[in-house]
Amino acid sequence: MNIQEVPIVSFLKDVMRRRKRLPSQLAADLGVSHATVSRWLSGKKVPNIRSCRRLAEYSAFIETDLDLILRSRGIRTLIMSGVATDVCVEMTAKVGFLKDYYIVLLRDLTATVYEESHNHTLRNIDLFYGEVIDSSDVVECWKKGR
Repeated sequence: MNIQEVPIVSFLKDVMRRRKRLPSQLAADLGVSHATVSRWLSGKKVPNIRSCRRLAEYSAFIETDLDLILRSRGIRTLIMSGVATDVCVEMTAKVGFLKDYYIVLLRDLTATVYEESHNHTLRNIDLFYGEVIDSSDVVECWKKGR
């Protein structure tokens, strides 16, 4: 293992610790096999830092084909749910807004550790980036559209 690979192994271990991820979960996150992650963690055939960068990103749009996939299917509205409201969900909503998607955040299908942070994000999204509604409103809208 060369000197540049040491920080990458440390970075991967830190990501697993902070995100409470097992090697198999990290493998799924990265789209590689469990054996590959185990090899990296032991310092064998470690990837370069560029390929590890997406672990540090919080938006589903960063270094993915999501925008291309959505546009190729004519999708213009993102109905969003998930965890953590104030981190990944918020960042994905903001990047989606900047890419000209209409953002709908589902109040009752998002969560985070601290209620104050959750509520702040809901207000922020509702004020500047899209709409915040309950999932029952979406279901009703879909029923009327049929």
